[in-house]
Amino acid sequence: MENLPNELRTEILFHLPIKSLVRLKCVSKSWLSLISNPNFPKLHFQRSPQHYTHRFPYIVVSHHQRMRAIDFRMRAIDFSVSPRDDSAAISFDYPSDYNEFMLASCRGFLLLIHKEKRDKLLVWNPLTGERKQILLPKTQMNFELNGFCYDESTDDYFIVLVSFIVGPAFRIFSIRNNSWNKEFVINRPETMAPNNPLVSGLVVNGVIYWKVSFTEEQGIPKVNILALDIKTNQVRRVVPNINDIDLALCNLRLLGESLALVDLAYYEVITVWVMKEGEGESSWTKHMSVPRSREASPMGSPICFTKDGQLVTLLCLTFLRWSSQQGKLEEVGKLEEDRTYGYPVYSHYAPVYTETLLSLPPTQNA
Repeated sequence: MENLPNELRTEILFHLPIKSLVRLKCVSKSWLSLISNPNFPKLHFQRSPQHYTHRFPYIVVSHHQRMRAIDFRMRAIDFSVSPRDDSAAISFDYPSDYNEFMLASCRGFLLLIHKEKRDKLLVWNPLTGERKQILLPKTQMNFELNGFCYDESTDDYFIVLVSFIVGPAFRIFSIRNNSWNKEFVINRPETMAPNNPLVSGLVVNGVIYWKVSFTEEQGIPKVNILALDIKTNQVRRVVPNINDIDLALCNLRLLGESLALVDLAYYEVITVWVMKEGEGESSWTKHMSVPRSREASPMGSPICFTKDGQLVTLLCLTFLRWSSQQGKLEEVGKLEEDRTYGYPVYSHYAPVYTETLLSLPPTQNA
C-alpha cells in the first residue's frame, strides 16, 4: 500500500468507514498526512454518505451510594444496527459545563448551551473533539427556537436563534465571520408562538423549518410550519395540503434529505407524510403507516428515521424499528443501563448527529 500513488491511496480511503479512518491515522505518518489533509474530510463526506453513522445521544445517570454522588455519562446509539451489536452504543466525553441535552446538530457538530449561565453556546464535534465557544448577545439569551445549518456555497455554518417576544425576531451567527448579524424582525399580520419551545429547526436545501402556532385576527391559533431561507433571510408560512391532519399532533422529522411529518393523531397507527421534492412546500405524500399496538408501543414517540428509512419509536427505555414496507416491526431493543444504579435519560427532541471528521472553517478575522 505504501508504494501506491497518493491519488490511488486517497481513492481507497474514500471507501472506508469513519472508524477505519480513525485507526489508520495511527498506522503511519503517510496515512496520517492523507487523512489529515483539510480537503479529505470534505471529499469523504460528499462521496461516502453510506459510511457515516447516525447516532442518538442520551445520558446514563449513576448513583454511587458509598460516595453519595451522581455521575453523568454520555452515550450515543446507532439505531440502524442491531442493539446486540457491540458498535450500537458508544460512550464519549462530554463538556461538563454545558447542558446534557443538545440543541441541534449539523454535519457531525453538536450545538450546546451553557448549563448555568446560558450566556454562551458551544459547537462541538464529539468524534474529533474540535470545539468553538460562542458568546450570546444579551438580547438573545432567552431565545425560544434555534437552528444550525451549513451553506455549501460559502462553506459556512450558521446558528439561528428565534425569539417571539417581538416579531418574530431572528439573530444569525456566522462561524466564518465569527459574528452575529443585527437582529431582524419580521412583521406579519398574525402573531406567532413556538409549538415546541427550544426545539431545533430541521434543514432541507438551505431552509430551516419549525412548527409554530399562528394566531390570526379571529383569535383562533393554528399550527403550521415556519420556514427561513438561510441564504436570503426570507421567512414564510408553510401550510401542508394534507386533509384531516392536525399539525399540533404531528412531529417534524427528517427522512433522508426530505422533510417528514409524523402524524400521531390516531391511537392505532402512526402515519408519515413526506414533502415532495421540487413540487412546492405545500405538496406532501403519504410515505408509511405503522401500528401502535398496546403490546408493542402504546405511546411510543418517534425519534428518527434510519438511513434505510425505518421509523424508530422510543417508549421509556425500549425502542422499536418499523420498516416502511407494510409497516412491519423489524426489531425491539433497549437503551443501555448502568449495571449498578444507572438509568438512561433522554429527550424526544434530542438531535441525531452524524459522526464525521469535518472541521469548522477558519474565521476571517482569526
